[in-house]
Amino acid sequence: MGAVKAMLMDEEEKVWDKIADVVSESEDISEAQSKAIELFKKHDLLGYVDEDMIEEGVSEMWNEFWSQYA
Repeated sequence: MGAVKAMLMDEEEKVWDKIADVVSESEDISEAQSKAIELFKKHDLLGYVDEDMIEEGVSEMWNEFWSQYA
């Protein structure tokens, strides 16, 4: 694996870790998805990861997080 790809994957993982906090702090899933997209934009990863993937990932995280309280 190339150095750039490894760096992008590491940065993506860090963003997903931040999104886990966003999910727990958001009022609804659309708020979490919007904030997640903004985080990817902020870290210049939008395009490397597309919005559909981000929304799907947030949806999975949202369901997992809130299923703990059901």
